[in-house]
Amino acid sequence: MAQHFLLSSKARELSMVKIMMMSDIEVFEVFRNVRWNTTNGEPVCPCCGSVKKHYF
Repeated sequence: MAQHFLLSSKARELSMVKIMMMSDIEVFEVFRNVRWNTTNGEPVCPCCGSVKKHYF
């Protein structure tokens, strides 16, 4: 079973102080990269693996 993204080393390195000092866009990019690190921040459906139907 895959590890939950919040247990990854990248997620554990985040601190509230660092996040509070970032702009909204920077925070969004950081969390995208932490959540979908294997696809360089591109959202992927955990069920079907599709990238195309989950764009913002």
